[in-house]
Formats: sequence, C-alpha cells, structure tokens
Amino acid sequence: MIILGLTGGIATGKTTVSRMFARHNVPIFDADLTVHHLLQHECFYEVSDAFPEAVKNNHIDRKLLGARVFQDAAALRQLENMLHPAVRAKEHAFIRQQRRNHRRLILLDIPLLFETGADALCDYTITTYCPTFIQWQRAMRRPGMSEKKLSGILSKQMGHALRIHRSDFVIPTHQGKGVTIREVKRVLTSIG
Repeated sequence: MIILGLTGGIATGKTTVSRMFARHNVPIFDADLTVHHLLQHECFYEVSDAFPEAVKNNHIDRKLLGARVFQDAAALRQLENMLHPAVRAKEHAFIRQQRRNHRRLILLDIPLLFETGADALCDYTITTYCPTFIQWQRAMRRPGMSEKKLSGILSKQMGHALRIHRSDFVIPTHQGKGVTIREVKRVLTSIG
C-alpha cells in the first residue's frame, strides 16, 4: 500500500486538494477532523480540565481554545501533548484498517506533517502551495481571523520554501481548479 502525505500552510488549498484525491476513491485520513472529534469525545475531559475557559455549553469551543493557546507557547505544548498521541493512534488505526481492506493507495491529510514527524509514515509527500499574498487573502476571509491570529498560526508552521524542499510533489492552488486537478492526476500517474 502506498501512503501519500498531504500538507500545506493554512489557506493554501489543502482541503480542496484532499477532496480531489477523494474523488479518485483514495481513502483520506483528515488530521484536522480527527482533532475536532477528539476534542468533543476521547480528549474532552483532559482538555476541559486543563483549559476550563474553553468549555462552552458542555463542548470545547475551538475558538476559545485557540485564543487561549496560540498566544501561550507552554499552553500550546500542553494541548499538543494531549492531542498528538491520540491523533497518531487514530492515524495508525486508519492505516491498519486500509491495509486490511487491501487498499492500494491512501492519503494522510496532516497540516503539520513534517513538524510532527508523520512524514516518516509516508512513501511520498505533497505540499499545496500558493503565493503568500493569496494565502493571506484567503485566510483573512475566514470567520474570526485577524492579522495577529494569522501571524501566530504561521509562526508555528513550517515556511513554504522548506516544506516544498522536503516534498516529493508540489500542487499549486492559485492558478485555477483546472491546473490543480491536472496536478492531482499527475501525482496519481507518477506513483502508478
């Protein structure tokens, strides 16, 4: 089974590219969706005990949690220490299940693929890319985003140049969907 790792900075089109692979019947492990699930289920009590200010109506409010941890490096490390092992366990369970299903190809959609070392699981890595000014335009359209918040997020992510250098494939997402679709097909063709 071939394991593709998909990464990219915030607002670089990673979700769009992931959906394009899904349209080719490639099973997807989505780390962000996994985190959202864990926050409301398996990791709820641990996170709510550590960050009670992020609990609203018996749910973890991700905006409140983000506001708490993105300005405090120690709090962010604490949250990552709670979530990353649980995400990794779900990731490994997904890989095992796909092997049992005799899948030929799967995709791990992990924003912090290189930062967390998850690229070690992958046969090939893919980075989504768009110029920084487009990334900023896209990100600033998101609800609740501010320049300060975006700067904080970007400071914790690997830069474009290093991510591209470490990747086997780069998929541009700023030249129209047709180009992006063609690049996804090129990756699929290249890996056989």
